[in-house]
This record gives sequence, structure tokens and C-alpha cells, in this order.
Amino acid sequence: AEIPVDMIRDLLLDGRLTAGELIIADLKLQNLSAAVRARDGILRLDPLQARLYGGDYRGVITIDATGPKALLTLDQQLDSVQVAEILRGLYGSDRLGGSVSLQVSGTGAGNTQTELLKALTGNVAMSLSDGVYRGMDVGYEVQRALALVRKEAAPSAPAKMETPIRALSFAGQMANGVLGTDQLSAEIPFFRLAGKGGINLLELALDYQLNAQVLEKDDTTAGQNLSDLVNATIPITNRGPLASPRVGVDMKNMVTNTIRDTLQDRAREALLKSLGGATTESPPATQTTDGAAGSAPEESTPAAEPEEPKADSAKDLLKRGLRDLLTPKEPQPEG
Repeated sequence: AEIPVDMIRDLLLDGRLTAGELIIADLKLQNLSAAVRARDGILRLDPLQARLYGGDYRGVITIDATGPKALLTLDQQLDSVQVAEILRGLYGSDRLGGSVSLQVSGTGAGNTQTELLKALTGNVAMSLSDGVYRGMDVGYEVQRALALVRKEAAPSAPAKMETPIRALSFAGQMANGVLGTDQLSAEIPFFRLAGKGGINLLELALDYQLNAQVLEKDDTTAGQNLSDLVNATIPITNRGPLASPRVGVDMKNMVTNTIRDTLQDRAREALLKSLGGATTESPPATQTTDGAAGSAPEESTPAAEPEEPKADSAKDLLKRGLRDLLTPKEPQPEG
């Protein structure tokens, strides 16, 4: 779409625009009102407000057409808008649902929509509540991946493939046609998500790498299947077209990162046992004042002559040193 810079340069306006209903880019705005001013090649809509899919839209738009390329400055805000309606109108998709609030501020220069998107720089902040991602159950996908790693039978598929989103928020910056963020966080059943990635505004595609931390044990069957991974981190990817991205478990990183910690613990325990040291699973028995732990007192016998201490061999010293390195240290009191 071309920005009508020649027409803007000739405009002399001071008025108000109202509409009961207005359709722009397949989005239906209601109760639209805007103050419109144009003079000396600068067009400004301020304030601009409307009802939009159960929520409110407010914004300020300025187009400076005094130079060879139009300079766009915008400050936009959505409050409690149903995101599924927006995605359905723009992309014919309802994969993501929920109430979204959004703030966008930025500037860019260009005489076409594509030029403006490439040049647009600014900040974006978004939050989603009471949301749902349709088409995939992330908890089920994680359980299925774990079953594959453990060589167990796959869990039964849920009746409805969707993931409730209790809360989601992110903040990012726009540059070179990409909205990038390293401050994404969300909470879904059994997991807390954090990650980073970006949305290509020109190709309408996204690419995010997320880490899902397993929350405390849940009494449901799905929660019990994840009980031995509480506080562990599962890597998840979210890639593809904006209208229908693919969410999946990053199997390679899950095996190398998540399972590695468990294997390290088991290997340490086995090595400690072979060296004759106490493991964290089997603490040494405590001695009672009467002799061996839990035993009855024995009759006194004449003390044996003390033997000369034997010098430790190099092998004994090595085993003792390894035990000291592998045995978890007790925290020292402060002070």
C-alpha cells in the first residue's frame, strides 16, 4: 500500500471523524472517533479511539510528508481485546485465544507499507490472560517425549488438543522488520515458561526457543508422570507461520540437558559406592554410647595392645581424595 505523500502535503484539515462501524484491514472497529489535523505536510490523528472485539483501542498516529519519504510515528494501545478475533480477521486463524493487552510505540520512514515495516524501530509490550493455544497439548507432548526417551509406552492422547495459558507476557524491540524479545514468560499447566526469539513482521513467521520448568507435583495422571522431573527444565520450540506455528519438544536438547543431570547424580552415587564412601541415599549409621548402632552393651574385655598405624598406600590416598571430592559438603554456618 502506497502512503499518499503528495496528497498529505496539500491537506489543510482541522476536524473530527466518527463512525458507528468501520472495517480496516478486515478488522471491525466500532464507535470510532478521531481528531484529524493536517497542515504544512504533517497529518496527525490524535486522539484516535474505538471499541475492538470486546476491548478498547487508543492511539496517536503522525505522518510527516515534508521529506522525500514519509516519516511515521505511532503510539498504539489495546486493552482486553479478544486476540482470536484479531487473528481470525487478519490471518483466518483462531489458534490463539484469550484477552490481550498491547502497547506499541515506534517510528519509521518509507512510502509503502513494506518500507515502513523494514524501517520501523520501537518498543512492544504484550500480556495475555485466560488464554488457550489450540491444536497442541504441550503437557502431553512433553510426556510423549519422555516416554520415548525412557522407552516406555506413549501416554493416551487427550480428548482435546489444546493448552490453557494462565498468563503470558513479553517485551521486545522492533528493528529491520523483526520484533525480537528476550523477556518472554508464561505459565501453563505443569510448567512455567521463559525464553526468547522473534517475529518476522514481513514474512509473518515466528521463531522462539523456550525453557519449560516443571512445577510442583500434581495429583493428576499427567502430573504424576512428571513428578520425578520437578524443577527440571524441558526445552521447547515454537516456530512457523504466525497464523499456525508449530510447538514441539526439542528432543536433542532435552536429552543432553535434562537427562544429563540425572545421569550425573547416578554416576556419582555409583562411584562413591565403589570407593567405599557413604552415598546421599545411604547415610552412615550413627554410633550409640553403648557401641554399635542399636546393639546391646557387651561385656568388657581386656584392651588389646595398640597396633602401629599403617602408612596409607597411594591407592588409599587416591580413593580417599575422590571420596572427599564426590561427597556433598554440608553448608557451613555463617559467622
